[in-house]
Amino acid sequence: MAEAQPTQRHSAAARVEAVLSHPVVFSLVFAFVLGWVIVYLTGNDPGFAYREMYDGAITGSGLRNTLGRAVPIVGMALAVSVAFRAGVINLGGE
Repeated sequence: MAEAQPTQRHSAAARVEAVLSHPVVFSLVFAFVLGWVIVYLTGNDPGFAYREMYDGAITGSGLRNTLGRAVPIVGMALAVSVAFRAGVINLGGE
């Protein structure tokens, strides 16, 4: 009979380290913490500042403005990524 493998229990620190080892997650967490520190050092409440940024970007007409600015940028980024993936680089020179 095959022996059952004991399940490994990972500590919370090991899980956090595994998540933060991913570059995108690390960058987002680092930017959030850096912004928190900068707002705190200026003598303002970071929680209030982040709530206001969220409310301004997501609620009411802010969502329309956010999407109006983000959609063209994301669309161009996708178009450029397809061209780069295909190996086509054209700087427009003659």
